Amino acid sequence: MNVIEPLIQYAKTGVSHASNQVMKPGLIIIFNKCPVDDSKWNVNEDTVSWLKDEKTKLEEYYQDPIVICLPDVGLDQNLPIYFQQMSACKANIEMKVITARERRQEVRMLLSKKELLSFFSLAVQKLSKDPSAKFNFLQMSLEFRPIKHDIVEFLYQYFHLTLEYNRTTKDERGETRSEQDAFRE
Repeated sequence: MNVIEPLIQYAKTGVSHASNQVMKPGLIIIFNKCPVDDSKWNVNEDTVSWLKDEKTKLEEYYQDPIVICLPDVGLDQNLPIYFQQMSACKANIEMKVITARERRQEVRMLLSKKELLSFFSLAVQKLSKDPSAKFNFLQMSLEFRPIKHDIVEFLYQYFHLTLEYNRTTKDERGETRSEQDAFRE
């Protein structure tokens, strides 16, 4: 399938310019005008059928990639399937948005409107001077929300961020470690 390689190349380019990516972006691949015979009209089954072995490659850069197939709407008998698949698409987008919001909130990266506008302003200023510059989100976040000098709060934040980092780190075998294993190290 020729859609996978451009997605991987795009992700590699994005990761190479990210200095501290806390979370992977979501990925929903939508195939339009799928033949009725080729699709099972189930997101999980279509994802397995279309991505096959490529899913593990995509998961290096994207959070839980899925495939949604849409039938040709030119044929009236396909309209119920089309609306069913569009509902699945909407539900998956909503789920990914909620998951991303919760994850950003956990790692203190959920910004208010004022903070977001400030980040955009700083990014535009920096990138207008040097388009290939890296924008360090963590550094900017600490400037907006500095770590409190209270030792208890500092230790709490440190251990919380360490556990979050270790929870998503993979060992040499490619298996995600449990929270207890990460804490023991």
